[in-house]
Amino acid sequence: MTDVSDTAAHRDIVAGVDGSESSLRAVHWAALEARRHSVPLRLLHVCHPPPIRHGRIALPRSVADALADCGKEYLADAEHLVGQVTPEVVVRSEQREGHPAEEMIRSAETARLVVMGSRGIGGFASLLVGSVALTVAARASCPVVVTPTTGHHDGEEYAHTERGPVVVGVGRDAISDAALGFGFEAADARGVDLMAVHVWNEATIETGWPDYPMRLSEDDVIDAEHRVLAERLAHWRERYPDVEVDSRVRKGKPAKCLLSEARVAQLIVVGTRGKSAMAGLSLGSISQAVLHHAHCPVMMVRSDAG
Repeated sequence: MTDVSDTAAHRDIVAGVDGSESSLRAVHWAALEARRHSVPLRLLHVCHPPPIRHGRIALPRSVADALADCGKEYLADAEHLVGQVTPEVVVRSEQREGHPAEEMIRSAETARLVVMGSRGIGGFASLLVGSVALTVAARASCPVVVTPTTGHHDGEEYAHTERGPVVVGVGRDAISDAALGFGFEAADARGVDLMAVHVWNEATIETGWPDYPMRLSEDDVIDAEHRVLAERLAHWRERYPDVEVDSRVRKGKPAKCLLSEARVAQLIVVGTRGKSAMAGLSLGSISQAVLHHAHCPVMMVRSDAG
């Protein structure tokens, strides 16, 4: 069972290609996902001429041609990888000129999903997730998957987690509803369990139970948070009756608890508000922490994703 709208069901999956090992891992993951949902895969390379102060360098034609030729080689390598992994998937390659983040965000307008490596060519080794991936994850109109930097793109990195659960972070507000929908869909498509993780702490008591925070014992709070989680899951359990759900309520810091539970996960799904060009440049602290430290792909789902 796949519960997506008719429009989304026929959209393609877009994978960013920049010639890096990180992007090849993203292409591999995207190809497997395209096969699961029987949708086309679009490989997108953005040729980005170097900027100077208030404008771009007027590149000699030979340099511009060289950049374009590099892009064609990157795309050819990615196509070859897809052909080896999922030869049945329909693939289309596209090369654009512009800023990588802006073009990836534009491609998301007609995509089912955007998949990117966590850090491309030229990324600083000290940065776990590059600025392009962070910007796209914050502003894209469709869900964005960021694959980790560790492992190999020949399939070895997926071997130990292919039976692992899909883990979803579940909060008290509607931000997590869209993430739950995509999490259930992902678990259903893979035939694995869904682990729903709900985290509470003292701040939860103050905001969730403002009328009588001091009267509640910890057992009372845990029972109440289990009810909150059950209510959030009820709708999606009905839609995906074949998905086994492992509900977990933890006390502590949300990102830390979520990452702890997701040690054997094959995918983490988290919700984010996502905003316009200005506010959307920064993700929430929980989302960023998960992106920076997860050992498996992370799917970011905006609250308005359908």
